[in-house]
Amino acid sequence: MNIKKISLIGAAVAGIVALAFLGRTVTWVNPGYVGVVTQFGSVEPTPIKSGDGPTIINPTKSVVQLPTSQLYHHIKAAAATAKGQSAPTEITVAYSVKDDMWPRVYATVGGVGAINAAYFDNNVMQALKAVTGNYQADDLIQKRSEVKEKVVAELQKAIDNALAEKGLRGAIIINMIAITDFDFSKEFNDSIDAKVEAEQRAQQAESEALQKATIARAQGEVQKKIADARAYETEMLSKARAEAMSLKGAALKEAGGLLDLRKAEKWDGEVPEYHKDGTIPFINIDPRKGR
Repeated sequence: MNIKKISLIGAAVAGIVALAFLGRTVTWVNPGYVGVVTQFGSVEPTPIKSGDGPTIINPTKSVVQLPTSQLYHHIKAAAATAKGQSAPTEITVAYSVKDDMWPRVYATVGGVGAINAAYFDNNVMQALKAVTGNYQADDLIQKRSEVKEKVVAELQKAIDNALAEKGLRGAIIINMIAITDFDFSKEFNDSIDAKVEAEQRAQQAESEALQKATIARAQGEVQKKIADARAYETEMLSKARAEAMSLKGAALKEAGGLLDLRKAEKWDGEVPEYHKDGTIPFINIDPRKGR
């Protein structure tokens, strides 16, 4: 082997070593991730971000890339009603970790899998049971929205408390918690639907009965007012007729006296020799009193 070949081999070996060294000292972080730098089990407090570009690190250190985008964790759980009935359901938690706090989270808890196990799996179960234990089975179906809101609030509180205990308050942001419908047996769901339908029919019948009673009462009041008006009309007519008769009698009486006066004014003073009925004009003598 000549010196030239030895030199080429040496250069190749040196290149490989240099590439290996560069591979250990230069790192890139993918978009949507941060790089957490570790060395012999310790974690550096400042992460490497994707916008930092190529970064040179000590070859004795390692870089763990951890996501800053939204994460989803699905949990199968079972609600427990006030009477101990079990209703399987599934809860999905959407959350993210603040990029600047990933080193502390990683050092205290671990990666994504450790976060799910430490903060969501058990807390979801406890929050679900704490809420659904106050409801009957049919209420879980009829009051789905109310139950879900309470579970979300209970879970958020439990996770916030757990993070605070580790000095990680605000490190994990919960963006959404979704709960699927409680999965009771088909027979139970059918019975609840039938109960709800019967209650709706009863409410409708009660409403219709109340409406009819209101209409009937209104009609009765209208008829009473009509009868009162007719009675008043009859009374007024009777009074008017009586007054009219009285006025008519007075008018006739007055008219009779006036007629006698006119006759007397025209009498010439002579008395007829014979009158058909035996009376003298304009002189009224009561035969019972005599002359």
